Amino acid sequence: MTKSSIQGRDPAVEHHLLEGPLEGNEREEKLAQKLDAYAVALESGNARAADELLKEFPDLEARLGGHLSSLRRLCQVRKVAADDQVSRHTGQPEEAFVPSNLGDYQLRREIGRGGMGVVYEATQISLRRNVAVKVLPFAAVLDQTQIKRFRNEAHAAASLHHPHIVPVFGVGCERGVHYYSMQLINGQSLEQMQQARRATAIDKRVDRLRAENEGQVKGDTTTQEGHVRRVFPPADLGGQAICDPSTCTGSTEANVGQTNSTISSRSNRNFIRNEVRLVIAVAEALDYAHEQGVIHRDIKPSNLLLDENGKIWVADFGLARCRSVGNLTAEGSLMGTIRYMSPEQVAAKPRGVDHRSDIYSLGITLYELLTSHAAFTGRNREQLMRAVECDMPTSPRRLNPAIPIDLETVLLKAIAKDKDDRYQTAGEFAADLKRFLDGRPTLARRPTLVDQGFKWAMRRKSLVISLLACLVFSCVLLAITSIAIAARTREVDAANLRAQHHLRQAHAAVYRFGSLVDEHSRNLRQTRPLRRDVLLESQRFYADFLRYTEGDSQYAREAAHARYRLGAVLASIDDREKALRTYRLAIRQYLALREQHPFDGRLHGDLALCLNNLAKLKRDCGRDAEAVRAYRQAIGYQREAIQLNPANLDLVAERAATQTNLATALIEIGEEKEGKELLELATGQLSDTIADAKSSPSVNAQWIETRNSLAATLMTEDAGRAERLLRETIETLESHAKETSNPPTTVLNHVCQLSVARNNLAALLGTKGEFDEALQLTRSAAGELEKHGSDTAFHTQLAIVLNNQGQLLYQAGYPIVAKESFARAAELFRGLFETTEETATLCNRLAGVLHNQATLDHAEGNHVTAKSRLAEAIELQTRAIQQAPLNRSYRQCLAYHREMMRQFSKHDSKPNALLNSLTTTGDPE
Repeated sequence: MTKSSIQGRDPAVEHHLLEGPLEGNEREEKLAQKLDAYAVALESGNARAADELLKEFPDLEARLGGHLSSLRRLCQVRKVAADDQVSRHTGQPEEAFVPSNLGDYQLRREIGRGGMGVVYEATQISLRRNVAVKVLPFAAVLDQTQIKRFRNEAHAAASLHHPHIVPVFGVGCERGVHYYSMQLINGQSLEQMQQARRATAIDKRVDRLRAENEGQVKGDTTTQEGHVRRVFPPADLGGQAICDPSTCTGSTEANVGQTNSTISSRSNRNFIRNEVRLVIAVAEALDYAHEQGVIHRDIKPSNLLLDENGKIWVADFGLARCRSVGNLTAEGSLMGTIRYMSPEQVAAKPRGVDHRSDIYSLGITLYELLTSHAAFTGRNREQLMRAVECDMPTSPRRLNPAIPIDLETVLLKAIAKDKDDRYQTAGEFAADLKRFLDGRPTLARRPTLVDQGFKWAMRRKSLVISLLACLVFSCVLLAITSIAIAARTREVDAANLRAQHHLRQAHAAVYRFGSLVDEHSRNLRQTRPLRRDVLLESQRFYADFLRYTEGDSQYAREAAHARYRLGAVLASIDDREKALRTYRLAIRQYLALREQHPFDGRLHGDLALCLNNLAKLKRDCGRDAEAVRAYRQAIGYQREAIQLNPANLDLVAERAATQTNLATALIEIGEEKEGKELLELATGQLSDTIADAKSSPSVNAQWIETRNSLAATLMTEDAGRAERLLRETIETLESHAKETSNPPTTVLNHVCQLSVARNNLAALLGTKGEFDEALQLTRSAAGELEKHGSDTAFHTQLAIVLNNQGQLLYQAGYPIVAKESFARAAELFRGLFETTEETATLCNRLAGVLHNQATLDHAEGNHVTAKSRLAEAIELQTRAIQQAPLNRSYRQCLAYHREMMRQFSKHDSKPNALLNSLTTTGDPE
């Protein structure tokens, strides 16, 4: 039936055809009933009844004339084929068979029939070769899904070119009849081979019993009355069998008429190895199909054909799913043979079915080949489905002790209930079977009793939970009366709801309070004891919260965030190793939540923040390479988060911050080119966001920080652009300060960023000899920082500014004032050592100031003091390198210190070049 014959119906004709106004499905049902009656009349040979039906419903011929013509021709082919078989048995001449054409194919006889189509033996006229032609059943053309599935089968098989996959030659549609042609396989399916073995075994058993009963051994086998020993057609049919419609699924085979009379025992070692070789060939064919994006989804013995040369073929892609074709199996539908379906197929959830379902079905097929027993049985369909989904089959070695242990282990891995426990590709399955054949150790390992017990419990969650619930209920029932239980249950439920609500409120309050305290008191010396106490209380709260919510899915997101906050608290109180472990656990929880909520942008952003903090901690521990990898992962998740939630500007700022952190880390380990490219990219993205009038305080603050970092990297190679960037940043921050007397607290403090920009611009102007403006900038920066109390962040930046100011003063010819600036910078850095934990950055900065002081001392003739300062600088620089071994600039500074010490030892005078080479730029933290 063509597409136009299904759509575009004439309501008047349809009304007449169906004898009354019918709606939707009723109309289709009525039409199908009439068509079925017509087809039955034709198949029974009663053409007169068919014509009478057309007279009764004349619109049927007018509307579906082309299709009815095709149906008449196909029914004639089937009838002639049946008559032809009768004539062959009755001795009538062979010319009684009259072929019929379907496109380029001359149909000869039906050789198979199943739910997805009817298979005919045919001759391709143009090429004069025998082929098999599969035709979609006529009733199926009323269902567009059936037509799509039939075409999908043809396209799936046609796209595959493998020595063990039945090739498709052509696809067509002739007068509404959909068909495709393929290679004709002269052989039998593995299912028929199994049937032959069982029949032979039964015959031998009957003969043995007869011989015992009659007291003699007969030389030949005889047939009991009513027992047919031959399961294939006789030799006078040309060695080809017509498939039994009850067992054939419409595959391409024309079965071998004779089976080997000497069938190997399933206990024979060669028999086992031969069966394994067949399965290896099928597994390799499936691996190829999976690589091409085709999943068979109906692997079973009847779809695996063995030709007369012993070669195995994979056939019948009627239920296949292709990468390029949408899924044609609806949610909740069940198609295929249940006995060979994977548990995820039986669950009728197509989204959970992937290529590993084929591996499972092939494993079940190998199980039956080796044991001659069905893997699963059931009295009815429901019992069989439940067995496939929950039960493990009987151990193969119990049914056939000749199966080696390694082979049983491989087989059990292939048919594992959980698809993650199976082989991940059919190629891996084939490779492990080859290892067995070669006598090498297999990769599959037998699960322990604990694993088996756990998996059994997971498959029967409802049963286990029910048993536990019954046990709890029984204990409570012994303690109190049923009335008290009901009342108490209501009270407990209400209390639980209140507790959950209060717990969430407490979690949010602790998070807000802890964040505010940490943010405002992190760098205040006088509040450090209070801050530590608050952090310790926060740690205890988060630990209790995690114990309370352990395994509770409704708190999964809060638990992940609590673990992330706990990691930050542990890092703040300098428990680095525990903080690293906590961050890793939080990341695992976020990844699990991401699988459940793949379209939650904020969840992706939280995962990225956790990775960003982990990377920072790893940098503090000197593990720069691991930190770079963590930063890259964080940026990837932030990119996904912004795509999912582009309106969330906090995500944009967070991504830029991570990019800036990664760029800084790359530059420090020598990857300057990539670091600069990252800073350029982040600056451009933030500029676009601000230009689109989507700016926010966090975006503006991050834009300024990123521009400062970019300018610092450009100072040596593109001083002009660096100067422009710094002047624009200073102008922006100064205008913002005029608009409000109290700049808002954001991720980065505006005052610090303004001092960074002024300090960097001063250093750049100093290289050009413009000392007046440079010194004015450093004085402005220092004055602004001194107005902000005892915040250690301001003290750090102030020390950096004073060190740069000292260098400018020395270069401008004011060594005495320069010495004072160096002394103040050194004093501030030493004070930071007393109030904060020692870091590589702090050691490096103090070493730079000591280097500069030593230079001035040596110039004034204080050689002992100069050497003492320089020795301390070398020690500090060495400690910085121990904490950050990949930082290239730290090693260069250490080389400068040692070179100056050698010059001091030779009593060199005023090494001004070395002084100029050590400039602390004050890069933002």
